[in-house]
Amino acid sequence: MKTSIDFTQLILDRLDKLEGKLDTKLESFFEQFNNRLNAIEDEVNGLKDQITYMRVQIFGNGGKGLQKRQEELEKIVEELCATNNKLKIKKWDAYKEWGAWIIRIVGIIIMSIVGSSVWCGFPSNHFNKTQQQLENPIKQGEILR
Repeated sequence: MKTSIDFTQLILDRLDKLEGKLDTKLESFFEQFNNRLNAIEDEVNGLKDQITYMRVQIFGNGGKGLQKRQEELEKIVEELCATNNKLKIKKWDAYKEWGAWIIRIVGIIIMSIVGSSVWCGFPSNHFNKTQQQLENPIKQGEILR
């Protein structure tokens, strides 16, 4: 009978060792799990703090924070529009200036062509030749020979 008690005692000792190992493993698992939960809770609390800060920035003082932001954005948009309009005006002024110079140059070229033809007497010589041909058709034939 002593052997059966020793065998039972051996089994009980082994079970105690296994239980101790199981307890330490479970304790370490729950410790790690608890640490992870605490880390997640800290992150959530940090996000809550950030959200609260943003709400105060946006809706602080009964919505005046949002109104202030909107006014700042409107000022920026107005400044951008004014700058854009100034650039458009400068661009148009440059086009007008270049256009005026081009028109002047083309006008000078046209006037020089017309002036040179008048100076050389093109219309009057042409008219005179036509008039002479009408008055003296015989001389015209002689000139052609």
